[in-house]
Amino acid sequence: MGPGGRHLLRAKLLLVKNLDETNLQAAIRGLNGRGRGTVARFHFKIGGRFDSALVPTEPAGEAPDSWLLAIEENLSLRDQVALYGHALGHLLLNREQKKMGRLP
Repeated sequence: MGPGGRHLLRAKLLLVKNLDETNLQAAIRGLNGRGRGTVARFHFKIGGRFDSALVPTEPAGEAPDSWLLAIEENLSLRDQVALYGHALGHLLLNREQKKMGRLP
């Protein structure tokens, strides 16, 4: 990742069966260590299931410094890897937008 790339690294990869908001929250509650106590907050109403979710995590009381990546466990390995790459691409794009003084 190079210098300053730590925020691009995922803290955990969660494979969640029937990934929806309820099952995502349950999977996060079941974590030990890094990511425990994280709450997935969405800026809009979530309806139904989804393939993946990036959830920011932070040490207690601090700014987010890494991510949990939740992926639907029933997807093929190929699709899971593609979603991981897609998420990393968005994080890289966000970093470049911030460097240019733009909101990601």
